[in-house]
Amino acid sequence: MALELVADVHLHSRFARATSKELNPENLFRWSRIKGVNLVGTGDFTHPVWIEELRDKLEPAEEGIYRLRSELASQVEEELPTSCDGEVRFVLSTEIWIRRGNCSADEIEELLRTNLESIRSQHASQESGLLVIL
Repeated sequence: MALELVADVHLHSRFARATSKELNPENLFRWSRIKGVNLVGTGDFTHPVWIEELRDKLEPAEEGIYRLRSELASQVEEELPTSCDGEVRFVLSTEIWIRRGNCSADEIEELLRTNLESIRSQHASQESGLLVIL
């Protein structure tokens, strides 16, 4: 039997321009369940306020994969129809712009992270004026 995975990893947090101010881990979980998405990106893990919220509301599920804390998931599940079932997992993601040589256009790349703790060292590097993606 083949494993079916429905993923959406290109997201932004509510701290990005032109995004919903209602965007939070609970609503990502809610809408992933409604849409049948099993794996959802967090978006914008370089934003310090957002990453702290993710630390508060997510817990490790598997290596490099997170889930909404059970008490929060239970609250959301109470509001959903029983037909909206299934596991929802989170992967840490962000988007970066890269200029390559003499290209006239920048490229956008989605970057995935496996560990909330590794982002702490990245934020320290940003404060010193460097962006280091480990």
